[in-house]
Amino acid sequence: MTISVLEALEQHRYVYFGFESHPTDKDPWQATPIMAYSDNLVSWEVITRLKQLEGLRDGFLIKIEDRYYIIGTGAFYVTTDFYNFEKLDYLKDDKNYKNVWAPEIFKDTNGKYHIVYCAGDAEAGILNDYIADFDPQTNKITSEGQAITFVDGAIDNSYRIDPDICLIDGVYYLTIGGNYIFSSNNYLGPYQKFPVNFAPTPQKYSNHSSGIAGWVEGPNMFVDGNSVRLFADQTEGNGLVFRSSTIDDMFNWADTEKTRATFKMRHGSIFVNDKITAQVPAEFNHAPKFNPQITIQGIHTTKPVPLTCFLKSSFQVQYENNQTNQLQFVAYNDGSPSFALIANESTIEFNNDLYIIKNIEQDRTGTSLYTVTAMQYVNSEIGRVFQKNVRSGTLTYSIDEVLDFFLNDEAANPFGFSYHVFGDFSKQQIENLGGCSGKDMISKIVSTWPGTIIKPSGKRVDVYSSDQFLRNYQRRIVYQHDSTNMKLIEDSTTIVNQITCVGGSYSTDDSTGGESVSGSADSSTTITDGEEQVESGQDNTADFQADAKKYLGVPYVWGGHNKANPFAGMDCSGYVSQVYHDFGIEIPAYTIAMENNFREIPRSEIKPGDVGFYGPHGGTHHICLILDKNTQIYEPEPGQSCKTATIDSFPPDWYGRNDEMQAKISTKKIESVPTESIKTVETYNGGSYTPETTTQQTQYYFQPFTLTDEHSVEEWGLHPASSTLQDDRFKDANAMREYARTQLVLEPSVSIEIVLNTNEMPIPGEQVYLTIPEVDDRTLLGETDTQHAYNTKVTLVGYTWYPYNPSQGTDNIYQNLPATLLHSQTSLTKLEQLANAMFDRIPQVFYGQHDPSANQAVKNGAIWVKPIVDQTTSSNNADKDLTIGGET
Repeated sequence: MTISVLEALEQHRYVYFGFESHPTDKDPWQATPIMAYSDNLVSWEVITRLKQLEGLRDGFLIKIEDRYYIIGTGAFYVTTDFYNFEKLDYLKDDKNYKNVWAPEIFKDTNGKYHIVYCAGDAEAGILNDYIADFDPQTNKITSEGQAITFVDGAIDNSYRIDPDICLIDGVYYLTIGGNYIFSSNNYLGPYQKFPVNFAPTPQKYSNHSSGIAGWVEGPNMFVDGNSVRLFADQTEGNGLVFRSSTIDDMFNWADTEKTRATFKMRHGSIFVNDKITAQVPAEFNHAPKFNPQITIQGIHTTKPVPLTCFLKSSFQVQYENNQTNQLQFVAYNDGSPSFALIANESTIEFNNDLYIIKNIEQDRTGTSLYTVTAMQYVNSEIGRVFQKNVRSGTLTYSIDEVLDFFLNDEAANPFGFSYHVFGDFSKQQIENLGGCSGKDMISKIVSTWPGTIIKPSGKRVDVYSSDQFLRNYQRRIVYQHDSTNMKLIEDSTTIVNQITCVGGSYSTDDSTGGESVSGSADSSTTITDGEEQVESGQDNTADFQADAKKYLGVPYVWGGHNKANPFAGMDCSGYVSQVYHDFGIEIPAYTIAMENNFREIPRSEIKPGDVGFYGPHGGTHHICLILDKNTQIYEPEPGQSCKTATIDSFPPDWYGRNDEMQAKISTKKIESVPTESIKTVETYNGGSYTPETTTQQTQYYFQPFTLTDEHSVEEWGLHPASSTLQDDRFKDANAMREYARTQLVLEPSVSIEIVLNTNEMPIPGEQVYLTIPEVDDRTLLGETDTQHAYNTKVTLVGYTWYPYNPSQGTDNIYQNLPATLLHSQTSLTKLEQLANAMFDRIPQVFYGQHDPSANQAVKNGAIWVKPIVDQTTSSNNADKDLTIGGET
């Protein structure tokens, strides 16, 4: 059955416009434009061949209003019925270009249309990408030759053929031949590489053949519901092939799929009709795979080299949302070029991300081993961005506007940092934006938009709303099967159960005017004294807590208090001394000596920044730092690392306060100040006059109010927000009250630390199902009822990962957001009891020559494995297994 083009466009999900190639010796580029339809992207049926379009290649189809525009290499047409075509003026010939290829039309964020194309000398491998403007009202092309720019190092020697631009959620994605993907917030750039889980397959590097089988060109990226498709022309293979991803996770793409038709589908475009249901399986987010390749590049070198000079067992990645993102490993001289590059400010590329070496410490034993710490590029270097300009006053901003102000200003950001915002954020008010660094910018974003997660990638600042940060790969952790090591951590530092709300305002003019006749003038002034409450100063509690928590995961090192390298390890007093040092306060790093810097206070008065001492005055042996009235943070003991705990779980013997630190944390105060109201009234003598008075007042649409959740206050105490919620969008008190409720955090968060049995790559934001199987033995918990399986969904917020050491399980920290299921002590206890009950059922296994029951407690059912020793074997040549570098 034949079908017209318009019928196909109306009745089918996808319509392809491309070409069928008919090369001859005389004309290797001979082709016929062709159209086909599909509902599943794989099987295609021919609609028609358009011979009247004079062999147009690389065709691109777009509908603007009621007209269809077709542009390709060499020609430009418009039609309404696909029978009659009007030929439009094409891109002008430029003598500087031997070739002008593969133009496409796209729409920008302002609704304007543009044409992207490549031009240059293809034979010499010199092609660049350009933009022209297009006005569909006049059908005219203007402003040709606007060059697309790239971040330094992003484009290298790629063959820049067949550019395609797709706008998704305000971000421009540029794809060129080989399926190189770049992203930018401006369609002209600068573009930077967008990290994906597949390698590009270009035909050429400059004018040299790549030698890659199955190379592709002619990319076409488009949105298809919640999916993103990337079609490309496998010229010497199948013809059109495609990959699929999802809008919320464009980093990870499915494997390539082939198209099928009665002809070889070549470079073209896909038109999507959203009104027709697709017969394509829903996209499944495949968990990203670990890329084990790792390179290092010196600050003064031009090319990276493989990093091989490290002990595999020592390499670890430490991450926590909005806190830590760093690598640490032990390096040694293996004679490779990489060891010469182990220096501060060298760049390490690991698992498709960038890290800067910030600290190198030689082993204290005098061996030639060096502990290297490298921070993620943005986390390390964003502080170099500095916006000198200040936008004075309290103004309303979106997150994009804040980032644009700092990062799209070359004077403030000459380093090439870019950004990408994932999710929807309401506009918020910020006072006097600017006059600070990029690090301050990030702190301002996180504090102004609660729940925001900053997870940089390379040199790009990726900003996520809490929902957009989540990833779900349908994975599950089953206790005992996937892990036998679990503990629970309750953290109340995030509680906010009271917030003051101020809505929209407007000005009123109460001026009155009058008529006058001639006369003399005089005036009288009335001054009325009064008093009002004024709030001054600021609360830096959040900054203190963030600084203290950035050391979470730093290992305990006895006597460790090197201020130049705190991440190498600290002991308890060294850690407290370090945090105080961060705030410009120098105190000793020895508990007894520290006592003189603090005055004792009762438990009921403790605040963030206070400390807890263990042991009597003059004989203290341990110290912790107070995060809030319920939580402490401290370096515990050798073999462990900096962590948080409830104060009541390990209560200090006495508490101390340093008044200088308290003054730095909070200078906020409310005081009464005298006021005067001045009113001047003019009077006239010798004539009649109605006096004029002028009064302008700021009025609120509703009275500012304070929202308090009494149940949370009763349960956890009062935790007011650190700043007023002021939002001019709201003119109705009830609407603002509902919005304000979404900004409250009514319960502590509960973290579940799970050490997996494998070194599986962790994925920040991944939601997994935690299952503790049913325990059949009714006596395990001393109860009469069977303890059923425990199931809950948890989200990964932090980890320590050992990617090159299969024997060291990944240490993951998960949270419920919010943790309503686990906050009660009863639930926590039940869960721990259940986990311990499962653990207790695992039989003990002992390996050795001596009976284990001789010197330790052994359960019934324990297994003793006694090895058989070959007495003829010398024990002087014991093998040493030191797995290093790039070897396995």
